[in-house]
Amino acid sequence: MLIAFYLFFFMGGGVLAKNNPPDPNMYSASQQSRLDSDKHTVIIVESYSELQMHMPESEKDIAILKSFHRGYGNGGGEFIAVKGGARDNGGTICSRSLTGEFHWERRFIDSFDVTWFGAKGDSNEESSRINTIAIQNAINAAYVIGMAAVKFPVSSGFYYCDELTLLPGVSLIGSGRTKSLYGATVYLTNPSNSVVTNTFEGLWCKKTLFRLFSKNNDKSFISNVKFINMLVDGTNINDSGKTSGDALLIKNSTFDVHLNNTYIWNYLGSGYACIADNVNNHYLATGVFITMHQVKIFNCGFGIFIQGSAADSSDLHASSLLLDHNDNNLYIKLGQRDKFMGELHVYINSARFEWAKYYSIYNEGGIVHFNGWSLAPTSGGNKHYVGAKGKTFYDGRLSGQFERNENDTSAQYIFYPGVIMTGTLDNTLYSVSPVIENTCKSGQLKEKRLKVKFSFNYQNGYTFQFLDGYIPGHAPRYSIGGQYDRNISNYVNGNDKVSLGTGSSSLLSWIDRDGINLKLGDNELLSWVGHAAITLNSTKKLLSIDLSTHNDGGVIRIILRDALMGNMIDSKLLCGEIDIVFDVLMSY
Repeated sequence: MLIAFYLFFFMGGGVLAKNNPPDPNMYSASQQSRLDSDKHTVIIVESYSELQMHMPESEKDIAILKSFHRGYGNGGGEFIAVKGGARDNGGTICSRSLTGEFHWERRFIDSFDVTWFGAKGDSNEESSRINTIAIQNAINAAYVIGMAAVKFPVSSGFYYCDELTLLPGVSLIGSGRTKSLYGATVYLTNPSNSVVTNTFEGLWCKKTLFRLFSKNNDKSFISNVKFINMLVDGTNINDSGKTSGDALLIKNSTFDVHLNNTYIWNYLGSGYACIADNVNNHYLATGVFITMHQVKIFNCGFGIFIQGSAADSSDLHASSLLLDHNDNNLYIKLGQRDKFMGELHVYINSARFEWAKYYSIYNEGGIVHFNGWSLAPTSGGNKHYVGAKGKTFYDGRLSGQFERNENDTSAQYIFYPGVIMTGTLDNTLYSVSPVIENTCKSGQLKEKRLKVKFSFNYQNGYTFQFLDGYIPGHAPRYSIGGQYDRNISNYVNGNDKVSLGTGSSSLLSWIDRDGINLKLGDNELLSWVGHAAITLNSTKKLLSIDLSTHNDGGVIRIILRDALMGNMIDSKLLCGEIDIVFDVLMSY
């Protein structure tokens, strides 16, 4: 039903002379002209389709739209007449043709409400086609204005939807965490490679996949994408089950993606995934400068999954991050990177990783800095792995099993002094430096890089001397031990202990059936010793070296081995000099 009525505005002017009344017909023509010009037609229509049937007849006509869909109760608003034709955009510009005399335009626009374009938040799958068209029309209209937002108002249900393309500068926003997309796949695009700012804010999405790259142009640069106060929920309409695929996926030339106060859960794939095809395509910036703050990823196949690295090197920075009950919490797989590819650096601070079914941190080829809490379930899992060219630096509270690629010495764990850990370590060379195992010790910790010379003379035994220095090419860590006596000792040829210096500068050595023993200082306690290497060898024998500590934590045991056969070598069969360097972590 169309309701129309007219508003008349009479505009008077001047003061009439008291004794000189005017001719009653004097102003009739001008008043009629003014009356005609100030006449407005106001129509009230029940639906947008009805509005399309009734175009304005003058520039001052007004239309009141009660609802986009007849009787539905939302999407209405006030329209004014605008001269000329226009292209109907399905919600804010209502027109029959590009060449018409007048068309309707919606008033009072500060953002583009999806219900203005016919979207229905009714949690009804039958509305999916309508919603897909409506929301895409809202996005297109916001893009024409430029840097505008598409708004999801508070609704009783979700908006079933299919595939959407979010255009440059357009944001999807809600109020709080408003129910919004259900079952959608959202792509980004940037046809002109301009600076893009897409923001997703204040929305609760279900079974939605965010594809943060262009579907049709793998060279399209996408940047400055933000997720703020978002709930990305993989459960179905009954709040159960999981969604196949990755919740957030970065590919191609997408960079500068930022997550804040966002919760992602229940995806069979990854909560966050970044994949760089660094063999077939040398993308410059895939995954460059990704940040996360106060983010939780729960009950996914992978919490964070990173494969490959950009030519320009990739980096992820996370703080106050919780990865919980994922099959794998952080999983990095660079594999055999193309020689043109850059590095991958991951910086995680004040984080909590827990209850991973398999790996808490799996790192193949990346540089990971972890500062936080990583605990294992009693049933196993929550393991740690470092593979070829990978380095993982730890600080904080740790537990679990630590594995590494034993065939590649480039795979390293580095534990900062002060880390507290209950776990199983592969404690071989290059694996751990330094570490405190199964400890709750208090007090100060100091790491030293020490160098000692041994001069062997067959049955006469050996002399020892403390030297300064470290392995060429290796930066000194924390402090170089320099307080010990630097004189050359007398010969050591048995259980009789030979000493140099006194007090904290003293050195003490003797031989037993288990090898050479060396004691540093006066009652110093050794939390860990290792990472040993022979830097000079004039004995004409190929040697390797093992280091360990006595049970009392006060003495270093040095075992010399045949480097080819692995058997222990009696020091009284050697003649010549060897210099050894090693790390020692002391507790005070």
